Amino acid sequence: MDRRIQICGMQLDNLTVDEILSSVEDYFSKGRLYVISYIYAEFLKLLVQDEQLRETVIENADLILIGEKAVAEVLEEPCALTDAQLDQQQAANRILEYCAANGKTIYWIGESESAYETFRAYVDKQFAQLQVVGGFATGSGEDPEMEEEIVNDINRVSPDVILSKLPSPYQEQFVARQRLKVNGQVWLGLSDKTLLSNQTLPASSKIKAMIDKTLLRRAVNANKTEE
Repeated sequence: MDRRIQICGMQLDNLTVDEILSSVEDYFSKGRLYVISYIYAEFLKLLVQDEQLRETVIENADLILIGEKAVAEVLEEPCALTDAQLDQQQAANRILEYCAANGKTIYWIGESESAYETFRAYVDKQFAQLQVVGGFATGSGEDPEMEEEIVNDINRVSPDVILSKLPSPYQEQFVARQRLKVNGQVWLGLSDKTLLSNQTLPASSKIKAMIDKTLLRRAVNANKTEE
């Protein structure tokens, strides 16, 4: 299962959805917090330009997964990636389904109360048995006191899974600062492109994805030239 892919000094984990779920099941028996992060085009552009941020992600994630096709298409080593391997929503759904079936609890972190309500409506419809034991809306901006409040609230309920949907790189920096203080087993960091709702992405998202891929390829090529 160790099929890692090199890109801009990072090792990305090339796993199927089944293998991701298998890793999560294994994490539940390890007795510490494991972090799963996704790399998508817009975030990879930042990582290409910022070595310190790259190191933060590498040091604080146990799985670093490819989040969308635009990332896979600029890989330094060719590989066959299926749509299922690039589908954050499918992987998240499988994890939520497993948690619902096995009595695992979820704590949600996002930017707004409305996003939390959308998430709750989604899981209530799709995973009726899922136990969501808490949630926190961060609003915008970084606030050390707020982060401490979130950690205290998480530790109050000690969830099995922390599911966060925050902007990058704040999400990854938040994890790096707080992971050793958190009582949980798996922290799943998703991007805004993972809906976890009953809605669908607008057609304009496809156009933006093509633009992202073009800009990403330029950034990666520039990084290779500098090396």
